[in-house]
Amino acid sequence: MTSIENDLICLFDMDGTLFDYEGTMRADLVKLRSPHEPDPMTMNIWDEDTYPWLTARMHLIKMVPGWWRRLPKLKAGWEIYNIAKKIGFQMQILTKGPSRKPHVWKEKVQCIRKHFPREDISSINITENKRGQYGRVLVDDFGPYMDSWLTPHCRGLGIMPVNDNNRDYQHENVVKYDGSPDSLAEVFSALRAAYRRDPKQHWREALEK
Repeated sequence: MTSIENDLICLFDMDGTLFDYEGTMRADLVKLRSPHEPDPMTMNIWDEDTYPWLTARMHLIKMVPGWWRRLPKLKAGWEIYNIAKKIGFQMQILTKGPSRKPHVWKEKVQCIRKHFPREDISSINITENKRGQYGRVLVDDFGPYMDSWLTPHCRGLGIMPVNDNNRDYQHENVVKYDGSPDSLAEVFSALRAAYRRDPKQHWREALEK
């Protein structure tokens, strides 16, 4: 029987990794801003305790038909994607689907089908919990999701595009990508090591000396 760890799978998050969820949300909040309100482009829009009214407004924005389907690409995530594809990984999408918004699941699939040829993506996994999904690599911008996935995948590689929300995140199995040439070279080396490691080998043990 072939071990699942022989499958050369690279998992990609959508929101904040391949597609610009936060930038689009902030731009839409600016359109709804009253003159006396703080600027959504500079405030912490994730602070639900301080800005419950803003959280409610974001909920309404996300309910607009087609909002998820029209999210634009994020450059850093696609640069990582192109490297992983060139190395030879089997590419899969792993994204969180909110349990109370079933329309989001549908629109996320439509967004993926809009931007990716069917032969490029072997599986679309929309889940409420990323922890149990196997892959040699997870590319994700959100620290708690990365931690959850790495706990059972102790030999796995995490790749994290850097943004204002994860700039201080650190994990020994995670390589962060800040858009610089040196950072991209580090991502390439780590992905290549993850691709060629033995099934029971840690990816760092397969790095070229």
